Amino acid sequence: MNQSKTYINLAIVAALVALAAFFLIPRNAPGPNPPDGPDVPPLANANELISEFQLSLAELENSDYEAAAPRLEALAKQLPHETAVHRNLALTYLVGIDALTGYHEPQKVARREELLSLLDSALDRLKEFPDEQIPWALFSSRRAQALKQDAQAIEFLKTAIELAPEDPAFPYEMSRVAYSSPDNTLQAAGLEGLEKAYAANPENLWVLQEVLVRQAEAKSTGLSDTLEKATTALGVVQSEILRKHRIDVVELITAAKESLTSDNSSVLMRNIRIVANVLRPEDAAQSDKIQLEKHPLEFVALSLSSDVLSQAVSEQTNAEQTSGELDFEQVALPDELAKDAIDVAVGDFDLNEIDDLCVLRTNEVALWGRQEQDGEWSLICSAALDADYTNVIAVDLDADEREAPRAVKADLPGNPDCRRADMD
Repeated sequence: MNQSKTYINLAIVAALVALAAFFLIPRNAPGPNPPDGPDVPPLANANELISEFQLSLAELENSDYEAAAPRLEALAKQLPHETAVHRNLALTYLVGIDALTGYHEPQKVARREELLSLLDSALDRLKEFPDEQIPWALFSSRRAQALKQDAQAIEFLKTAIELAPEDPAFPYEMSRVAYSSPDNTLQAAGLEGLEKAYAANPENLWVLQEVLVRQAEAKSTGLSDTLEKATTALGVVQSEILRKHRIDVVELITAAKESLTSDNSSVLMRNIRIVANVLRPEDAAQSDKIQLEKHPLEFVALSLSSDVLSQAVSEQTNAEQTSGELDFEQVALPDELAKDAIDVAVGDFDLNEIDDLCVLRTNEVALWGRQEQDGEWSLICSAALDADYTNVIAVDLDADEREAPRAVKADLPGNPDCRRADMD
């Protein structure tokens, strides 16, 4: 069917815009440089360093610690004051040690010893960053735990507790280290850790069942207060446990409170142990337990500092400004595609290696494409909009830094920008 065409000039730009939209929004930005350290020096190629950093994140995510380690070591030399690099490097050594623990092959034993030595140096460097004290304390404790240095591990965890008193995970880990230690003198630290974890989050059912048992065994003066608060937390699972086991946990806790005042220790311990036994397998309690067990990868720094990111954007901007070669082509578009367009993004959205157009209008966003380079434009899909939008932006959502082979800018009324989308 014949229809009138509106001709739009499309300029194919030689220099591509690096993923500025992604880089300008740091995720979990690391802390500032140490006070005595210089600012980040001008980099030979900040974009390449960012790419290397992102590759190291992918390797960590895939548990390829042996590949991530040399990459981060090289970055640490080039970016000596980047907290993200030094944190991730220490973390890489730590998880590498854990992966080799329990093996007896000479090569793996030797590598584990080498990683322990490298971790010591990395932790010394990490400690110099004021905003890295929590991960430093946790990583140091995990190192001590790997070497069965329980007392030292507990001291590091106490540092983490002081820095983050609202987080129950650190005191809970302290309790686990203390109670599992062959050193009986650390038992008091176990109860101290549980009570601090409970104080930080009295709604955590996993901590509740543990602190009840340990306080009852130790005849702690804090047991009365714990029993008083327990009925509220247990109310969440009371009906479910009653349905499964025909046991009313709130009723048992109430009886335990009464036995405490009457000094009936046998009833007290029996009721508390029954409550703990039926509470542990509950999904809610298991979910609460997961929140208490911090994996080192939870502390992965996902972005370099704003200094490096700004340098990368500046480099790409300068490259664009110095590029002077333009190649023009004329493409015929249907009237309904170009009419009332507010903004346009260009990219191979359907992955057929031919550019498509994502067109923003007042009340909808529509995706147009072609099956052949000079073929007819057809509507791929569209969506209604219930708010006023002024821009459509295509970004590299999978963060792999792969770029389309060319960028396109449309000469539409108001000169809206067309931003490049990732080819994949």
